[in-house]
Amino acid sequence: MKSRSKKKDFQDERRARRTLAARSRVRSRCYFCEKKMEPDYRQDEILIRFLTKRGKIRPRTRSGLCSRHQRAIAKEIKRGRNLGLLPFRIVA
Repeated sequence: MKSRSKKKDFQDERRARRTLAARSRVRSRCYFCEKKMEPDYRQDEILIRFLTKRGKIRPRTRSGLCSRHQRAIAKEIKRGRNLGLLPFRIVA
């Protein structure tokens, strides 16, 4: 039997890691497309869902939003922060 080269082992390991990362992504339908609504800075309980514990805006891969609504949610979160409705950061 021939032994496999180190390069092939490395490639197999990298491929396995990539498929695992692809499975761990959150892939669901867009929250706003499902509800047929648009994000609004006055709906702070909805906007907080798209913030991390530290107050950062969740990326699209984590939030599950479509690109159109991800851009809109970022704009509305920033607008809410400037008006004092949402925190700029959460100090724990």
